[in-house]
Amino acid sequence: MNKSAPASFDLDLDKTLTAFQKLAAKRGPVFTWQMIGTCVKYKKQFPDWVINYLAQCAERMCDGRMQSERAKRADDVGKMFQWIFDFPKKKPGPGELLDAGGELLKETCKAAFAFHFALKLHQGEDPIQARRNAGDEWFGIIGDETVDDRTLQRYLREQFQLKKLPRTVEEWMPVIAWDRLLLIAKKLAHD
Repeated sequence: MNKSAPASFDLDLDKTLTAFQKLAAKRGPVFTWQMIGTCVKYKKQFPDWVINYLAQCAERMCDGRMQSERAKRADDVGKMFQWIFDFPKKKPGPGELLDAGGELLKETCKAAFAFHFALKLHQGEDPIQARRNAGDEWFGIIGDETVDDRTLQRYLREQFQLKKLPRTVEEWMPVIAWDRLLLIAKKLAHD
């Protein structure tokens, strides 16, 4: 039952582990812990940067024991673990400290939705139908119930940096010019 994984699997896993490293550097230790879980699951050795992170956690844990008097109060226990595991005091932007992956997925889906919406307009769909179709396809991925039209409009304003949405396909064309779509595609590739 324990068959060795094909070489292509190792390459894909290596790419995944590299992606976790980048996400951990930019988005915090939640991704470091996802990396640890992935390495354990696939019996991969921890990369040096994960070992360094765990060593720093152990150092802070030992220092934290000396402050055990502070830890007796329930409020301080959470703060102490936040410090030990190197979570920021405040997370920038929406979401929870432990849900960086879900928030990242939602942001990526917003960009993909905007890109898909623009492609549908280029294929001849009217803006309302294109918005609904692209919304249904992209936000079904992350398990949201149907996203309402006002929210989809807000996402388009955010992604295209608009104060007001164009009403017709003709008005949308300068907004969804291919050079602007390339910027969204680069954002998707970066995320």
